[in-house]
Amino acid sequence: MREWFPRLKETGVRVPDTEWVQIRTWEEAQEFSEGVRMPDMEPIMDAIDSVNGPPAFIRSDQASHKHGMEEASKVSSDDPEVVRDNVFELLNFNNVAGFGGLPYTHLAVREWLDLEHHFKAFKEMPVGPEVRMFLLHGEIWDWGFYWEEEAIESGYHTQDLPEN
Repeated sequence: MREWFPRLKETGVRVPDTEWVQIRTWEEAQEFSEGVRMPDMEPIMDAIDSVNGPPAFIRSDQASHKHGMEEASKVSSDDPEVVRDNVFELLNFNNVAGFGGLPYTHLAVREWLDLEHHFKAFKEMPVGPEVRMFLLHGEIWDWGFYWEEEAIESGYHTQDLPEN
């Protein structure tokens, strides 16, 4: 995200307010380690405040944990212990993703957006009409829906799915 987010902002597309908090150096990110090294909470709490949270959305520069939205990526409290629990779950996810974990160095603390959604899936994660846009030289090269129907249909969902 540290690579593509600044480029996206340059296009003039509206993006959520985002604050970056460095939590590891690149050398530390390359180390394979057991457990989760917890960052200092003060800059994270300041960043949540800066994006008018809570609520706020957090992710690493490598991945979010939106399938575990409520316990990881959605920060709904300003209690530092609760925020620490969210950060722990997010970083734990990043540490077990891929082979040997992801080499994250930063947290992105983002403005929470209440997006339109028609149902929830994957532990109460709101699923809305999302698209991915692929840009080439500042022009839309291709696009597609983010959620494939098969992924939603085969996964856990909390209510009847819409027909489309």
